[in-house]
Amino acid sequence: MGSKSDSSGIRNCCARRLHNDTSAHPLVHPVDAVDDRTRGERLADRVVEGIGTWTFLIIQSCVITGWILLHALHVPIDNPQLTILNLTLSLQAAMTGPLLLLANNRKSVRDRQLASHDFSINQQALEKIIELHEGKAPPK
Repeated sequence: MGSKSDSSGIRNCCARRLHNDTSAHPLVHPVDAVDDRTRGERLADRVVEGIGTWTFLIIQSCVITGWILLHALHVPIDNPQLTILNLTLSLQAAMTGPLLLLANNRKSVRDRQLASHDFSINQQALEKIIELHEGKAPPK
C-alpha cells in the first residue's frame, strides 16, 4: 500500500514534534484535572455565564423599561435626566468589558493547553501506527 518513502515522511513528521516527553498521558485532560482558578476568577466566570443569556437580556430590558415607565408616571426614583439609570448602565458596561476579557483570556489559555495535550496524544498514536506499519510491534 505505502512505499518506504511514505513511512520515511511520516517518521520525519514525528521528528518535528513540539514535545520531548511523549510518555503515557492520562485519559483526562490535565486542564480538567485541577481547578486552579482563584475565587475571583470563578466569580467572574459565573457572572460572564449569566450575562450571556437571554434571561439576563430580558430581565435587564424589563428593569430599564420599568424604570422609564416609573419616571414617566412621575414616581420620584430618579431626577428628570435619569442620572441614576445612566450611571447604573455605565457601571454595568464598564464592569462587563473587563469580565468578558478575563474569561476570554482564561479560555484561550485552557484551549492552548488542551491543544498541546491533544497533540501529544496524536503523536503517540502516530508512533504506534508507524510501528504497526513497519511490523515492529504486534497488534494487540
